[in-house]
Amino acid sequence: MKRVLKAGIVETYTVIRVALDRRSPHQLRLVAILLFVGGYLLSPVDVVSDFLPVLGLGDDLLVGVLARRFIYGSAPAELIEEHRAVARSQFRLAAIVAGLVVVVCVVIVSRSVGLV
Repeated sequence: MKRVLKAGIVETYTVIRVALDRRSPHQLRLVAILLFVGGYLLSPVDVVSDFLPVLGLGDDLLVGVLARRFIYGSAPAELIEEHRAVARSQFRLAAIVAGLVVVVCVVIVSRSVGLV
């Protein structure tokens, strides 16, 4: 479990760094920003309600996995590896950034369902 969590943190930070890197294709950065910020994760409408324990978060996870696949498929492999190495070497910062992403997503979902 610890290894999976560490890999998830590194990948989250890597995806963010690749999506925001000026060397990434312009279209990639625009689509990534729209997908993550303006798209599904901010939408109060889910394919499967978040109130369902496992399935509710599954669609959000699927969107994240598809976005990662799109970003990694659009960016040069050298750029991805460079950012992955930085994410591993700056693991503490990567954990903070990944934690902030999780907190923001939880707040957005909580507000969308009226809990906050």
